[in-house]
Amino acid sequence: FLQIISKLEKFNISAFVIGKEKNMTYYQNLAKELKINNQVIFTGPREDVDDFYTVSDIFIFPTHYEPFSNVVLEAMNFENAVFTTRQNGASEIVDDYFIMDRPEDLSIVERVNDLLNNQVKLQKIKHENRVKSKQFSIENNLSETLKIINEVIN
Repeated sequence: FLQIISKLEKFNISAFVIGKEKNMTYYQNLAKELKINNQVIFTGPREDVDDFYTVSDIFIFPTHYEPFSNVVLEAMNFENAVFTTRQNGASEIVDDYFIMDRPEDLSIVERVNDLLNNQVKLQKIKHENRVKSKQFSIENNLSETLKIINEVIN
């Protein structure tokens, strides 16, 4: 993630690293080494993550493995363009343009720069993600589950 941020065009951006990480000191030192420590804010664990989604345009989740990350749906619901890796089950609901082959995939730098340079495209994607996230609401999930149960019973 930090390598990706360091390669972006010099936009006036801030990047948030939220959550508990056992190697936080390593990543903080890496941010200094990459000269992005003024752009990257390490918050640690937070209860108010919705506030961060709200002020964000792009959410990058370069996971090594995740069966289906809820944070992808949360970010989409808050109208973020979402990048994640193939190793995340949630990648199945994300357009291929936003899929990283691996967490260190620097090929997304060009795509992130493209979005940051094209606000019309970015806003369109953000809106589409909000709409798509609604397909996975608790209500829809419950409705689909009940349909299956009724089919089995009948």
